[in-house]
Parts: sequence; C-alpha cells; structure tokens
Amino acid sequence: MSPSVATTSPASPAGEVGPGPTAVELRSVTKRYGSLLANDEISLSVRSGEIHVLVGENGAGKSTLMGILSGTVRPDGGSVLLHGEDVTGFSPREAIVKGVGMVHQHFRLVGAFTVAQNIALGFEPRTRFGLVDQKAARESTRAVSDRFRLALDPDAIVEEMSVGRQQRVEIVKTLMRQAQILIFDEPTAVLTEEESQSLFSILRDLRADGRAIIFITHKLREAMDLADTISVLRRGQLVATVDPATTSVAELGELMVGRTIGAVPRPAKPADADAPVLLAMRDVELQRRTTHAVPLSELTLEATGGEILSVLGVDGNGQQELVSVLTGIEAPDGGSITVNGHDLTGAGPAAFLNAGVGVVPADRHHEGLVLPMSIARNLILDRRHERRFLRRSGLLNGRAVTAYARAMIEKYDIRAAGPDQPVGSLSGGNQQKVVLARELERDISVLVAAHPTRGLDVGSIEYVHGKLMELGADGRAVVVVTSDLDEAMAISDVICVLYRGSIAGVVRPPFSRHEIGVLMGGK
Repeated sequence: MSPSVATTSPASPAGEVGPGPTAVELRSVTKRYGSLLANDEISLSVRSGEIHVLVGENGAGKSTLMGILSGTVRPDGGSVLLHGEDVTGFSPREAIVKGVGMVHQHFRLVGAFTVAQNIALGFEPRTRFGLVDQKAARESTRAVSDRFRLALDPDAIVEEMSVGRQQRVEIVKTLMRQAQILIFDEPTAVLTEEESQSLFSILRDLRADGRAIIFITHKLREAMDLADTISVLRRGQLVATVDPATTSVAELGELMVGRTIGAVPRPAKPADADAPVLLAMRDVELQRRTTHAVPLSELTLEATGGEILSVLGVDGNGQQELVSVLTGIEAPDGGSITVNGHDLTGAGPAAFLNAGVGVVPADRHHEGLVLPMSIARNLILDRRHERRFLRRSGLLNGRAVTAYARAMIEKYDIRAAGPDQPVGSLSGGNQQKVVLARELERDISVLVAAHPTRGLDVGSIEYVHGKLMELGADGRAVVVVTSDLDEAMAISDVICVLYRGSIAGVVRPPFSRHEIGVLMGGK
C-alpha cells in the first residue's frame, strides 16, 4: 500500500490566471512486472493550466505511470480519468484522440524528413484527390510554430537541426494532434542550459493557454523553478505531493532517495609530482568531417595517474570530436596521441582498448549497450574471447557468463530481475552501471567518460561520481568530458575548458565558477 501523502495547494504566481478544473486523475493505479511492483496504488491529479512536475530516481516508476496515462501500458489495477471520463486501459491512438500527447526523451523523428513531413507523419492532410497535401502540412506547421513562438522552418531537414530544435518539432507534432494534456519525459536531458530555458518559456506559454503539463525530471533545481506542483515517486510509490514554495532542493532529494544526499567525499590520496602521464594529446588537429562537426585545433592535454581531468564546455564545442579522437574512432589529421608512453595516433579503437583505455560513451543506448541483449551478454561484449567465459570447445560457457553477471549485479548494485533481463528494460542509472561494470572490470589504466551522468538522477550521479573518484584514487587516469559545470567542479583535480575545438584555459583548485564560466563563453 502507498504511504500517506502530504498534499498542499500551490498558489498561482502573481499576475497569472490560476489552474483550472482537473484534467487528469489517477486513482490507485497499480502495475506489476512479475515480482516487480512498478506502480503501487498511485493516486494524483493534474489541473488544466498547471505544470505538474514528477520527480524520482531512475526506476521509481515515473515512465511506467506515464505509459499508463499515454495508453502504451495497461494497468493491473486502479483507474485513469481524463476530464472526469474513465479511460482506463485505452490504446495509444485513443489517448491521442482524447487529447494526450507525449514528448519522449529519445525523439521519434525521421532524420531525412523535413519538419513538416515529420509533424504530419501518420496524420497527413489530403487533397481532394487523396494525395498528401504538402502545402497544408507546411502551413499548419508554421501556424502552430508561430503561435507558440517556436520559430521552426517547415522545410528544414530534421537531421541537420540542433537537439533543442528537434525537441521543438516533437512539441509541435504533439500540439498538432490537439493535445490538451502534455507529457514531457526528461526533456532537458540532452539540452544545453540556453535550450532548457527556451523550453521552459514555451511550457509557460502552453500553461497560460490552459494545457495540463506533466514534466518528468530528476533535476531538482529545474523542478523547483518550473513547477506549480511537485509529486515525488520512490520505488513505485508516491511519497509526497508538495508546493515548491514550501520545500527545498535538499528536502526533495531526501524524499526522492530516502536519505540525505550530499557531495561525494574525495578519497584521500597523496600528491604525487612524479605521477606518470598515462594519456597525452599533443597539438591534435581534426578537420571537419561533417557539416555540423566542430574541428579540433592545436589541442594539447595530459592526464596523469591518480588524476581526474575534466574537459568542460558548452555542448557543441568539440566534445564529440574529442572523444572520437581519444578513443581511436577518428584518426587525427595532425598531432599525436600516446597511451602509457606508446604512440597510438591513428591506431584504431581496438588498439586503444588493448592499450588499457576504458570508454564510457556519451550515448549509452547507441554506443554503450546492445539494448535487446541481456545484462550478462552486455557485460562481456568485448571480453567474449577470455578463457574463463569459454568451454573447451571454444563456445561461450553460458553458466560461467551468468555466474559472472550475478557477481557484477551485486558488486555494482544493478537493480534488475537477473542476468537474463534485457538491458534495454533497465532504468538509465542501472544501464550506466552495466557500462561502468564492464569497463572498470577490465585491466585499464585510463578511463574516458563522456557525459557520464547525463540523464541520471541524484542517487545515480552520486554513485557514478564515487566510482570515478575511486578509480582516480587507485592510480588510474580519468578523463571526464562534460558540459556540467557543477559536475566538473565536484570531482576534478584539473579542468580544461573547451571552446570551439580548442583549449581556452586550464584551471586548478580552488575553482572559481566565474573564471570557468568566462572561459566557457570564449572570453
């Protein structure tokens, strides 16, 4: 059973019309997956003209609950009411007809199509001859875009747009379906600070237009800034519904994880002026490979054993290109890269792995994991040749792989039903633990971690930071490529600021937010 819920009614900001009638009501909604109780008798309501923020750790049940509201998941118990009408168990198409629209964290767009083509997909306007009316699609797209100040060109090709603009396409697509109830699933996970603020302005316009907005996030500060009401989920239960005006980030964090969250303590490690340089880039040049790539210019950095080096910059300043060069995916057009004193310039990814470079990629879904495969198979993706995982015949020893996976699940606190569970069904934090387990259990001297906590909740961030610090304290070199200033300041021994493909400055403790911010802006 769910615990008692403390509920308050937030006041509307001065000068704004307050929320209207109840648009969404969930009554004792329950969903089980085998022995896992994903949603445990959850009851909450959302009003028209309200931004209702839903926070919780990865795996808390947020996405399952929103799946039930959007028709993609059928509940095992409870009721779903929209504007007073019981619609429990309706289909995704019925949900759209009833005015429910969902903007997913991982966009569902066709990159080669235009904005108008993506928005009209599945609901194409037709001419009197039955053909797709391209002109009508463009005009409708422009009308909705202009109304909510989204500034979209209907003829722009989606794959050539920034992530922030692609998200706007998803929003217009939802609004074109006449959605009055809008669900945003972790919408700022891949946005820059500027893009996030632009999105918040759009959401406030939609609220003023009378839409009911449910905003899923793990970022507590943005929840406090944006919400009229905040509901907190923990392990499938609704533990509180609160007014942001009467709570704090610290209190929300404690409600979310069930304990006090603080900065991860830095492991004690002696200063070592003679620590070896384990990874070095000297005057690396990388020409633009695609239209939107950022060239690297005269890029030099060193990572020594026992050190966490953060390469920090606003997204789009060459981070992706830097990681590609650091891991052997791209061969530089000039300069050199050495690992443990060995020149690996242009050697390729396999050579970097064999030289002891571990990689936590920026996109765990497309680069770090094979989502349909089991946890066990993902843990040995690049280690299948090891004797302990093979039979005498040379075939994979399933029993040995399963035993190893069970040990890793326990060691890294991966919350899963077992080794055979598809890794794609895990929460983001647990997926990242699988990636970390695979890389940290190899014999590595250098770890390159790209945006290692992007999309993770506060508890998972604390865990990942702890693992990175342990690795540094153990004498390995850790290179963290990030756009998160708070993250860089929390874990780094040295910060290199990346701006337009070059190092704008190198900063050492005590760190100054102002100094680093100025460097990030290219000043």
